[in-house]
Amino acid sequence: MPGRDYCLADSEGLVLPVGQAGELCVRGPLTCRDTCRRVGSWTLTPAVPDGRRTGDIYVSDDSGILRIRGRSREVVIHGGANIYPAEVEQQLSPHPAVRGVAVFGVPDRRLGQQVVAAVLPAVGADSQACRPRSFAEDTLSPSKRPAKWLVLEEFPRTASGEVRKHLLAAEAARVDGDGQW
Repeated sequence: MPGRDYCLADSEGLVLPVGQAGELCVRGPLTCRDTCRRVGSWTLTPAVPDGRRTGDIYVSDDSGILRIRGRSREVVIHGGANIYPAEVEQQLSPHPAVRGVAVFGVPDRRLGQQVVAAVLPAVGADSQACRPRSFAEDTLSPSKRPAKWLVLEEFPRTASGEVRKHLLAAEAARVDGDGQW
């Protein structure tokens, strides 16, 4: 990012080493300052003085190339491990019985959160075929495998087309009863 300082920081704003996932923090020309501070969309970080936290989680390699992992507010904390929904979605999306997948966390008394996958069945697929449990077992580590599956006809979306995962989590809690798994 020419003309900008950036780093990846942990939740306390401390700079992380190469290879560890962290929130992108930036400083430089055209970086939103007063407006963002007023509306609270970015917060200051000690890692980059006068820098801003973006809410985007990245990991960097030895060449300095950044790869996005997801949004900080979407990270599922399962038994102390950080699960990035975008990674799980990427692994489940190729299944032929699935035309859409959204992964999110729900509260769990024992592990903090459980991974849940909401899926949209492909045309002609039945509701059991679009719960690719065996596919998940082949492609995902045990902590990343969805504990529950929601089969839906459509995802609730924002005006810009983003999946409203908080509504999916509320639906999962409603289906489960007390919201704890």
